Amino acid sequence: MTRPYFENSPLWIKLALLIGITLLGLIVIPALLSGVFYLFFDFSPNDLNSVNQIIEEVTQMSRNTGLSPDEAAKYGYDLLPEYITNYQNLEYAKWFLILSNQLSFLISGIVFLLILYKKPLQIISPAKANGKMYLLATALFFFVLPAVGLIGEWNRNIYIPWENLQNMLLDSEIKIGIYNSTFTDIHSVGELLLMIFFIGIVTAVAEELLFRAGLQNILLQTKMNPHVAIWLGAAIFSLIHFQFYGFFVRLILGVLLGYLYYWSKDIRTSIIAHALNNSLMLIVAYSMGNANEEIPAADNYFILIAFSAMAVAAIWQINRIKPKENI
Repeated sequence: MTRPYFENSPLWIKLALLIGITLLGLIVIPALLSGVFYLFFDFSPNDLNSVNQIIEEVTQMSRNTGLSPDEAAKYGYDLLPEYITNYQNLEYAKWFLILSNQLSFLISGIVFLLILYKKPLQIISPAKANGKMYLLATALFFFVLPAVGLIGEWNRNIYIPWENLQNMLLDSEIKIGIYNSTFTDIHSVGELLLMIFFIGIVTAVAEELLFRAGLQNILLQTKMNPHVAIWLGAAIFSLIHFQFYGFFVRLILGVLLGYLYYWSKDIRTSIIAHALNNSLMLIVAYSMGNANEEIPAADNYFILIAFSAMAVAAIWQINRIKPKENI
């Protein structure tokens, strides 16, 4: 299935190709989008830099409050109207970041698969559509939410003994949290559907193509233990988000997505689960009327235990119906 000149290539060459294509995408796509935004909305790179600079300043003020990362991000987001005179620029900056990130990952993943494989569609989804597998994957990601929320609460409360490192991590977390607050500050059903499409579905497709069909696949094609490959791929997936206080949540979600792809041999399985997870966070943010993207922790331990048991049952059922031979 691999093209002849990659047939016996060592892992590092394939990784270098994947990293190179991704970095190129992260340069070229935002550059092209900058031109589009300037042409159609009169939103220039200088305007984007101005928004970024204001958010940097607000981030510093938010960190100095001594609040938790989540609370500091909310505090910083509430301060923005006092510092951004043209609030429309914040909207343009939000959409620029959403489109540039997702399109960069999406196009990079597609280009990598086209270059590496003779028949990339067979690598992505060689199996026939399996409705029962998709349903079980959906159930798994729904029932695992309370446990993931508990892990997230623990992750956000990790104490870093080195002050400089802690401040650097907090600054990154708060800044990303402020931007996330703009992404999830949704005011209408139409806007919610638009955000579900871009952040829920497009993000899921882009990240699954790049990290599961791309990265995880080339790790699995080595003599590496499949479990090591899945966990390593998930760790890289989590690291690339540059959020230490959400690292373990994304690690666990990445591992589950990795196993879903490995078990099902069908990238549609992990895309559906990933899209569900992203979309649920947007729906929760909209229904609660706040801008918090984090998975809420389960305060009721009966719900936590019951949902976790259902998640285990979903995994057991997935293992029962998975194809006999894995990727």
